[in-house]
Amino acid sequence: MSKELIDLRKKDLDQLNQELASVRAEQFTMRIKHKTGQLNETNLLKNTRKKLKIKDQECLLVTLDKLTINLKTSSLRNTSGSVVSSNCVAKPRPSTTAKV
Repeated sequence: MSKELIDLRKKDLDQLNQELASVRAEQFTMRIKHKTGQLNETNLLKNTRKKLKIKDQECLLVTLDKLTINLKTSSLRNTSGSVVSSNCVAKPRPSTTAKV
């Protein structure tokens, strides 16, 4: 695992969102420079796109981890008031189309 990825995993969601916003702003600036002919190193566009993808995926993973933790710690209740386990599987809905 790369050092950058390890550093990203240590950060919380707010820090990741700030970094994501700064990389998006950097990408926007580079795209404008590229279109106007001011960007000499076009490989920076590809590198920035890769950084953006990694940071975006890491934000998504952190968000999913928090949602999973919230689901595991909270109990769900149905309309009768009884507790439903959080690992229950939804049953498929019956077909509403009439068979002829």
